[in-house]
Amino acid sequence: MKPKIYITRSMPNEVVLLLQENFQLTIWEEEDFGILEQAIENDDRDTSNTAFL
Repeated sequence: MKPKIYITRSMPNEVVLLLQENFQLTIWEEEDFGILEQAIENDDRDTSNTAFL
């Protein structure tokens, strides 16, 4: 299982493609971080293997 990364900011496509090789990505396009936190909780209770960019 690949580590997870939540992308919360705009990034160049080249960077996203490189990250996809080694990580499971979730790209968040909303600006409401309260909803983001709730989505993270629902997706994975163990965030020890999760990074936020």
